[in-house]
Amino acid sequence: MALPLKLTAPGVSAERIHQALLLAEAVLEKAGVTPEEGVAGLGACEVWDIHDFAEDMTPSDEQCRAAAVLDEAQHVAMRCCYGDAVPPNGASLDVAS
Repeated sequence: MALPLKLTAPGVSAERIHQALLLAEAVLEKAGVTPEEGVAGLGACEVWDIHDFAEDMTPSDEQCRAAAVLDEAQHVAMRCCYGDAVPPNGASLDVAS
């Protein structure tokens, strides 16, 4: 079973956070990506970036896609919570552990 998403959104009502989580989950579900796959893909892409895009550390296409889907889910959640405003420090969409 996939781990649930956790949304931290300072200054946002519980109802709006719930709505944002549903939207983020829908993005992942539509793409067929679990939250864990998104986190793993994001981690692989970040490691590749840290190592100056070393050829031997290139993430797979699936990892890049999963990272992009998780990024889109976060964007959708933040837009639901804050509209066009820049989310405050501390706002994040994570996988609950």
